[in-house]
Amino acid sequence: MEGREARGRVDGGDGSKSHVADLLRKLNLTEEEEAIADFSDDEEDETPPLLEWAVVGKIISPSVVHINTIRSAMKPAWGNPYGLKLRAIGVKSDNMFVAELDSQAAMERILAGAPWMVGRHAVVLKPYDEKLSASEIVFDRMEIWVRIINLLLGWMNREEAVQWA
Repeated sequence: MEGREARGRVDGGDGSKSHVADLLRKLNLTEEEEAIADFSDDEEDETPPLLEWAVVGKIISPSVVHINTIRSAMKPAWGNPYGLKLRAIGVKSDNMFVAELDSQAAMERILAGAPWMVGRHAVVLKPYDEKLSASEIVFDRMEIWVRIINLLLGWMNREEAVQWA
């Protein structure tokens, strides 16, 4: 019961933290301890490190796909790239992630190797842009492979393929 009473007094009982601030002012620290305990609410958050080689992806699925599932599917599909780090971004139901890579060649290979799949769900990739928030990224294009049976012989050339791409 004493612990509860002490917490109530530190808390101020009414939810105010003014009593806590008074107690912290009375705290005597050595110089060494003070250097470690030096902090402020006014400090700016550190800016995240710039990602040099990264892609942003989205799994097109009506259900949530967890980052561990994405990692276990994409890591071997991408050739087990050294230093691959995957993390989920945005709203959980958006199925968005960032994949950090160790080289530009690995990033270009992954972007050029589309289409990718996680289970039966398509993966749409875009180059990472640190200026965008997760909600601003638009996944409106996806490369797919198409097999057209009985295509007219006149359409089996590069010009026609480029026109339809």
